[in-house]
Amino acid sequence: MDLLAWLSLAWLVVLSLVHLILSYKEKKLSRGITKVFLMPSLMLLIYFLKVSNVFLYLALTFGLLGDLFMLFKDKKIFLYGGFVSFAIGHFFYIYLILKIANISLNPLWISLYGVAVVFIVIYLASTILKTKFKKDSWIATIYGAILFTVLISALILTSTHRDLASGFVLFGSLLFIASDVYLGHTIYEHSEPHENFYIMLPYLLGQCGLALGLAMLLLI
Repeated sequence: MDLLAWLSLAWLVVLSLVHLILSYKEKKLSRGITKVFLMPSLMLLIYFLKVSNVFLYLALTFGLLGDLFMLFKDKKIFLYGGFVSFAIGHFFYIYLILKIANISLNPLWISLYGVAVVFIVIYLASTILKTKFKKDSWIATIYGAILFTVLISALILTSTHRDLASGFVLFGSLLFIASDVYLGHTIYEHSEPHENFYIMLPYLLGQCGLALGLAMLLLI
């Protein structure tokens, strides 16, 4: 890495630590300001690493939009906007992961996976998750299916690329799931002390794992 990449990495680490401290102390305004600059700082690092893949920047751009919407998650319209933004970002991650894995996907297997996911979503949204998420059970279940697809894609990647970078991608996908599971708990069950800290810690590590792992693989 050159000097600008090291400086952008240092800035991202410092900004993330400051944001996490403000989140733990529940400084709503201050953490909102720092949150706005997290994904742009990660994009800046990737830029100075000389990665020019547009899909990676699109994934992080929709991550930024999700962050902005989630600042106002107490209002349903912004909460839904956050879910949609993150979901679109995940689709870009899935595309990149499978492209790097260089897997020739059989249309039959894709169709079977899609059918299986549809049936699982219908079952979970109408039964088990309906009690917890109520009217939002369909949104939560579909979003969960997208997260699960990112994880499956990451597992496929680790089977074709047994290296540190693919491990970062898998690690990131798992942490993203952990963050969103806890987020759902705080929104639909009850809030917790320092909840924004416990949401953002795995979220930040998850985004960095996915984005930087993919960046490393794109540079190979």
